[in-house]
Amino acid sequence: MSLARPASSTDAAPLSTARARGVRALGILSLAVLALTACSGAPRPGPSATVLPPGVDAVLVQYPDDVAAGTAHVRLVNRADKVLEIGRMLITDDRVAGYGRRPAGGDIEVEPGATSDIPVVFPKMNCTDATAVADTMLLLPYTLGASSGVSAAELADPNGILGTLFSAACVTEAAAR
Repeated sequence: MSLARPASSTDAAPLSTARARGVRALGILSLAVLALTACSGAPRPGPSATVLPPGVDAVLVQYPDDVAAGTAHVRLVNRADKVLEIGRMLITDDRVAGYGRRPAGGDIEVEPGATSDIPVVFPKMNCTDATAVADTMLLLPYTLGASSGVSAAELADPNGILGTLFSAACVTEAAAR
């Protein structure tokens, strides 16, 4: 005897949304691996997780100078007991035409128990797409102790920074027309 209840129309929407997010995350992760490996001479590991490394947290933050520049920072907190080393970090969001990126440079190390604010520059915003979704993902190639991989995880934006950048860019673009 089956105890499963029949799916109703209200159950279908969250399931399809969850599947869509999963498919989108997998696609983004695959593209990120291609983009990250194309940017460096050394081979990078394949996608390994859809979450951040254990003991690592990330959130989008903004300094007063960032507001005028249309930039932000990713705050990485390393609560692990090993050094976190990150490579070329990317941020995806349908509101952004392309990827948000940290400026070019070498790998960044975040010591155990330390916090590092890493600058991010966003390309032009996608103001022409009315269906743009506020689904912000952080693609992070990393080494944590002896393990390495590429994480694709939702990036917390509790202050709506990316939404504010998007709105400001689109208002400016509309005024220029």
